[in-house]
Amino acid sequence: MKKMTIIIYIVLSLFILTSCVSFYATVLKKKYVKWISEDQILQFEIQGPYNEQYGLGILKIGNDFKDIKTYLNLGVGTLYLEVYDFANNSLLLGFDVAFVSQTRLHLSVEDNETDKSSFDNLELTINRFDLSIDEIDAKKYLYVQYVNETFGINIDNEIEGTYSRRGSINYNNQRLEIIMDFLDNHTFEIYILESNDLILSGEYTTTKEYIDLVFDFNDFYQSNLDSMRLSIIEPTT
Repeated sequence: MKKMTIIIYIVLSLFILTSCVSFYATVLKKKYVKWISEDQILQFEIQGPYNEQYGLGILKIGNDFKDIKTYLNLGVGTLYLEVYDFANNSLLLGFDVAFVSQTRLHLSVEDNETDKSSFDNLELTINRFDLSIDEIDAKKYLYVQYVNETFGINIDNEIEGTYSRRGSINYNNQRLEIIMDFLDNHTFEIYILESNDLILSGEYTTTKEYIDLVFDFNDFYQSNLDSMRLSIIEPTT
């Protein structure tokens, strides 16, 4: 009888845990949102058609602002948020997360890897907002690839710098390894990886399904090619 009671207890515990995980996943997972702390110390955006948990943003440390990557766990186990230095991918802060509502979370520092002792007992409340159309930007998309099969271009998911990605062009019996830099004001530049020679630049327009490139410089494709559409696909790796 005692053994049966223990089994029932375990089953109920697993059921409750699974229900909580399912609940959080349902109400918190959302694309194209930004989370901002009420004191502006932490803010990050979650962008991209296949992304609901990884973000890019900034962390205020003293009077400085540091570019960060974030991971908000909404899957198996307890809720938690990890904040990483974008430059070297090192952990800066780990937070326990308390659910307040589907648009509001309370954070308590569990792990402080910064040099600020004032963060040891840091508590934040972050609120979720939907991104406006103007705020949606392909350079902040995570977990995507950009491709155009006709012109043999493939921009990888991996981010090299803050807004730079590796890729390749396989066109007209030429294969190049490239870097695509997403710059300010919706502009871009594409370089040959080995030589650092600029081959394409211009402006880009973002949608949730594709990005349109309009060239102001084209030193690779035929001279009359002044634009190109890159489809957004889910990465294979």
